Amino acid sequence: MKILVQSTLWVPDQSDRFTTTLQHVRKLLEYEGSYYIYFVDNNSCAEIKEEFKKLTESKPNITTMYLPENKGWNYARNLGFKKAWDDNYDLLILMDCDIWVQDPAWIVKSSKAAEVLPV
Repeated sequence: MKILVQSTLWVPDQSDRFTTTLQHVRKLLEYEGSYYIYFVDNNSCAEIKEEFKKLTESKPNITTMYLPENKGWNYARNLGFKKAWDDNYDLLILMDCDIWVQDPAWIVKSSKAAEVLPV
């Protein structure tokens, strides 16, 4: 099953959200399964972009789109839908940047649940 996890980021400054977002991304990157992550950055502060690039630059299964202005959550999510459609993904998982990932294997668990759902 070809899985795309799309997460929208917007961190306007170095606040608690900055720390939470970086923790979320680090936890998500612990999982080494077969999936692809598509981050859409809604014009976050320069510091989060710099840290984010450091975390993801050596990961071939991750792409980040940096928007020049904040276009809103729905616009960013629609980019995820478009990528999933254009690239023929079987499953699109949407998540926000402040969701705390307890178990990185939730991606596999979600895909197994999707396999048994009627279409």
